[in-house]
Amino acid sequence: MLDDENYKDILEEARNTAISIYPEWTDYNYHDPGVTLLELFAFVKESQQYFLNQIGEENKAKYLKLLGVTRRSKMAAKSLVKFQTDENQVLHKKSKLGAGNLCFEIQGRKQLIGGDIKSCSAFRGEQLTGYLDKGQMEFGHSLGFRPFGRKPKQEDTFYICFDRPLPEHTALDLYIEVFKEYPVKRNPLGEGAFIPLVDLDFACYTEKGWEQLTVIKEETYGFLFDGFIRFRLPEKMEQVSVHGEEGYYICATLRNGIYDVAPVLTQISMNICEVRQFDTMIEYQIVPQSESIEFESELAITGRSDMWLRIGEIYYPAEGFQKEIRKEDGIVHLFLEDRRAGQAEEVLVVNTALGMLYRAPAYEGNGFPYQKIDLEDLQVDYDSLQLLVQDVEHKGGWRMWKKVRDFGKSTPEDMHYVFDSRRGVIQFGDCIHGMAPEGEIILIGYARTMGSDGNVRQGTINHFLMPLNTGIKLHNICDGYGGREEETLEECFLRARTGLRKPDCAVTGGDYEEYAKKTPGLMIEGCKVLQIKDIRRFVKKVDETAVYLVVKPYGQEEEGEIGNGFYLNIRNYLERFRLIGSRIYIFLPEYVYVEVYVEAVVKPQYLHYRERLEGVVRGFFDGYRSRFGGMVGYSELYGCIDRQEYIAGIRSLNLDTRGNGVKRDKDGNILLSPNAVALLKNVRCSFVFG
Repeated sequence: MLDDENYKDILEEARNTAISIYPEWTDYNYHDPGVTLLELFAFVKESQQYFLNQIGEENKAKYLKLLGVTRRSKMAAKSLVKFQTDENQVLHKKSKLGAGNLCFEIQGRKQLIGGDIKSCSAFRGEQLTGYLDKGQMEFGHSLGFRPFGRKPKQEDTFYICFDRPLPEHTALDLYIEVFKEYPVKRNPLGEGAFIPLVDLDFACYTEKGWEQLTVIKEETYGFLFDGFIRFRLPEKMEQVSVHGEEGYYICATLRNGIYDVAPVLTQISMNICEVRQFDTMIEYQIVPQSESIEFESELAITGRSDMWLRIGEIYYPAEGFQKEIRKEDGIVHLFLEDRRAGQAEEVLVVNTALGMLYRAPAYEGNGFPYQKIDLEDLQVDYDSLQLLVQDVEHKGGWRMWKKVRDFGKSTPEDMHYVFDSRRGVIQFGDCIHGMAPEGEIILIGYARTMGSDGNVRQGTINHFLMPLNTGIKLHNICDGYGGREEETLEECFLRARTGLRKPDCAVTGGDYEEYAKKTPGLMIEGCKVLQIKDIRRFVKKVDETAVYLVVKPYGQEEEGEIGNGFYLNIRNYLERFRLIGSRIYIFLPEYVYVEVYVEAVVKPQYLHYRERLEGVVRGFFDGYRSRFGGMVGYSELYGCIDRQEYIAGIRSLNLDTRGNGVKRDKDGNILLSPNAVALLKNVRCSFVFG
């Protein structure tokens, strides 16, 4: 706080200071010239403090920019919609679906399959390990189907059967939802590249036999995550019998790698599509110049289309073109009829909703600084807005201006503008920082979103807003998610402060452990940096500058192989945090298996004492699953059992161990090596009544 003194306080302090410095000055009345000067300087100081304290939003945004932080724009909500249809149908890009008055759009062209999937089956060689029929798949999110069994092995095959051939020469989407409710959650994918743990081969049966699918996008990384597998058929499908069931098949075969946890599918469908809460009013796309241009969006069919030819940096309106809609697939074809078409490097296509044509006013630039356009709409999506401005030097030409966050780096020649989506206002420069427009201004990109209001409930997205598709039922299978309002300055500063508290590099052993647990795509139950003195027990040549990290993957209950992808993902992720000159070595833990033998005296009035006692012992050892080294306390387990209300006494308690390097002390405690983990192998109980 800079402005913490008023004028009277400053003047009074100055008078008191003058008395102590120059006692001979005794006249402090208003007529004295010295007092007049004190009053003048007190006024100047108070004014300076006031202006220094006026730090506005622009200044705060600059401070955030220095920290490398940008305020987050409003985010549109997402959801997953499942369609039901008896015939193969195509949904156009940006087809509009309704949840009451809210509009949701399909982001890409979607091919629906009549009847969806007929059945799914899993095989290990000739042995059937799992089967799903159509009724089970329509039940919901609780399939619990294992495509490669409980312990996947190479050459295990997962078959998906259809009652009709899939359309060829078109992109198809298979949606996979996996079980995620494990005690240890799989880390979400980050910005870096994730190395899949396994390799899957996807194939389909054609007249040439089994042929590999052309996989365009694989979001599940081998059935580890929810997502879409986008593929294209190489040839027309043919009917085949797979272990006695006739149909049209695609399959996934496990080739290489090892899963950390065997995948479990909870939902699978060809007719699920991701939608976003957008209502696109104007859209644009820049395409290479050609005689015929294809456009797939719903707005191209229902709205008005305009074309612009880019010659150099200038866009010229096309003098003529024809628009045709192909009935079989609904694709819009635009045919140029302009003598300048051969000179054009690219073509700008703009599609405008008919309602927007009557609602959008014409904007005119006057060449003066500080121009503003108020859209009178607070729901405009920041990223969607785009402008064309008439060019003064080229008659009949237009230029595409660039949207920037501020005019800090703009020169007088830069055609920049700032869009304040919170107020729905477009701002132009002052002719020193950013050029001022002169001429007509038109919108070529404009979409609306409601932010957090788009997080609708499951089942509320249930109809089309445009009657272009018939015979299709739909509903969203999950609640809307991800929608949020635009970030305020206070929220942005809080995020910046939180980010500054996080270290950018790993220095201590705790830093390495924390980062290793967060490795994207993995499920890590525990990890520990081992001390050099402990490493010398089983490593001959020890690197004093290295970090030795023991990591326990979730689900691994015995010593065995783990895929190279597991190590590589941890190593690649830690690479960005490690200190220069240090090395990282990753080990799997040593497993010590413990068998517990209990002979207890139970009170006769209690039931289910065996199950309850086994649960107590297992719960006790659950605390050791992610704990490395230390001691398994005999007396602690004894006391834990003895405190149960149904136990009258304990006659004997024995702990039998199996593993390398296991030691015991005189009190019966199990002493673990620093890289060891204790796991309960078995519980055997015998009881007498007393």
